[in-house]
Amino acid sequence: MQFLFFMTLPGLVVLLTVPAFVDRLLMRDDEEDGAPPRSTVDLRGGTAVIRLRMDETGRAGI
Repeated sequence: MQFLFFMTLPGLVVLLTVPAFVDRLLMRDDEEDGAPPRSTVDLRGGTAVIRLRMDETGRAGI
């Protein structure tokens, strides 16, 4: 019976909405974690500032 429900249009909407909602919650967690961005882009001014992180030897690297 559940299989038949998910084969209908409302069932497919439910089936696809739930994973999309869960994925959205997980992506929000990822966005809030981590260090602040180092690089900035000013679209109006036409400039970009790229700051590479330094490794333990003091050299710039990725």
